[in-house]
Amino acid sequence: MCASSGAASVWSIDHYTVSRCGNCTHSFVSAGLAAGELDGAYEQQYYDAGGGSTRIGYEDYLAKAPLRMRSFAKRLRELEQHTADRGRLLDFGCAVGLFVKVAVDAGWDAIGYERSAWAAEYGRQHFGITIESGRDGQCPTYARSFDMVTMWDVLEHLEDPRGVLRSVAGWMKPGGVLALNTIDSASLGARLAGEHWRHISPPHHLQYFTRGSLTRLLRDCGFQVITRQSQGVMWSADRRRGQLLSWQSLIEEMVTHWRFRRAADALHLLDEIDIVAVFDPSVLTT
Repeated sequence: MCASSGAASVWSIDHYTVSRCGNCTHSFVSAGLAAGELDGAYEQQYYDAGGGSTRIGYEDYLAKAPLRMRSFAKRLRELEQHTADRGRLLDFGCAVGLFVKVAVDAGWDAIGYERSAWAAEYGRQHFGITIESGRDGQCPTYARSFDMVTMWDVLEHLEDPRGVLRSVAGWMKPGGVLALNTIDSASLGARLAGEHWRHISPPHHLQYFTRGSLTRLLRDCGFQVITRQSQGVMWSADRRRGQLLSWQSLIEEMVTHWRFRRAADALHLLDEIDIVAVFDPSVLTT
């Protein structure tokens, strides 16, 4: 992520190698990804692949759509505290468009962008929303038109997150809000799990951020972080094996409760990061 050549292998998963940069602490899939491998990786089977003990996809994405939409509605209300009004919104990597639908219903001029042709068409047909589809490196030109861009569970999937974020910066109005979440490979949850961490799943997960590497990347692309919060779980490996003990469940219920969230964040316990940032062209590096 920092263009350093000092990366060393840390995990080998199937035929993929995950390496970590000794300079910026970012980890990434450094070997094993075949040309064109991602082209069909996010079609319908990804959304009902079984999840659970597998490293592939969701157990049943559409079955949980109502729950996801309620969660998205809550997130949108929180994000609206950072905006003056409901303007133009892009959900990049929108899957079937649940967040886009929530935003449209709330009064936003919202559209989605999605790599999966199947997911984009499903969203258009079932929700009547606008979703453009294409590869991440072939994004349309939306020059300076968005008041908000969201990227839910997206950055870890990208071959070139820096390139995509540079494009996103070019689409946003100065002062526009960027909201995203991604995985945190330096959290206690990830470090306890090691190679059994639930988020190690190439070829779908290619990037493994830390707080430091993500903040640096955002700053380089012209974004000032205004809020950061930990999300996710602690006992990732045990959860994947279906062996979460009662005392582990109790601790996790405590540290993920909103009353303890500040402490969980300070102690770096949970394995995902939520970020809200604003686009500031003055900090954009060349």
